Amino acid sequence: MGRSLITVPDDVLEKIEENGIPKKDASEELGISKPTLARLLGDLKLRRGDLHNYDAFRSLHLTSLQVDILTSISPIDIAEASLKDKIGAFKILRDKQLVSEGKPTEIKGLLGYLIAMEKEESVDVKASEVKLESLKTIDIPNF
Repeated sequence: MGRSLITVPDDVLEKIEENGIPKKDASEELGISKPTLARLLGDLKLRRGDLHNYDAFRSLHLTSLQVDILTSISPIDIAEASLKDKIGAFKILRDKQLVSEGKPTEIKGLLGYLIAMEKEESVDVKASEVKLESLKTIDIPNF
């Protein structure tokens, strides 16, 4: 027979780490030794490390792709783009900047108003198309 395997749920270990709870206090509360708690926390870091490394790699890869795309856009491309395309591109870039800064992504002011008008106009056009399609299917009797 061997010693029984001590298990502590990952969420409990994460809270200990996140809240900076002293290992002495946490080990006493859990009824385990400090070395056992240290081993469990180390195991958790190893298991979670691959995911953190993957997220960092993915983030760097996406940033690299964004740089490639942005550097391929010439001043001529920007000058020839429609106002709608410029506003859409600005919104996307601004949203990404705000997300990276941990801020909300809602655009307010004149730009927000223009985007809302564009969406409303798009809905109106689609509603008109639906009405026209329904008119085409009406049978008119011959007299």
